[in-house]
Amino acid sequence: RLVVAASDVYKRQLKERGWEFWYEGKRREDLIRMGKYVETGKKYSTNFSEKNLLFPIPTSVIIENSHIEQNPIIDLEQFIYQFSIGILLNNH
Repeated sequence: RLVVAASDVYKRQLKERGWEFWYEGKRREDLIRMGKYVETGKKYSTNFSEKNLLFPIPTSVIIENSHIEQNPIIDLEQFIYQFSIGILLNNH
């Protein structure tokens, strides 16, 4: 009888989904769901942290509702850079 640890199954599943769905852009969501997004991001960028779990609020939403403010930890220039790193993460 073969006994496999649940953590090994999750690792294998995450790796398999990375290969199967990389082009569909599902990698980020999978890494977040499995708690591996920040850890994986730090392998490819020295600037990666928990703030990369958030997206900036679109300007159009802020304009439409004056009570909404931009996420305070979002630096838009940094976001654009990190977004490009995120594209790289979709390939790993």
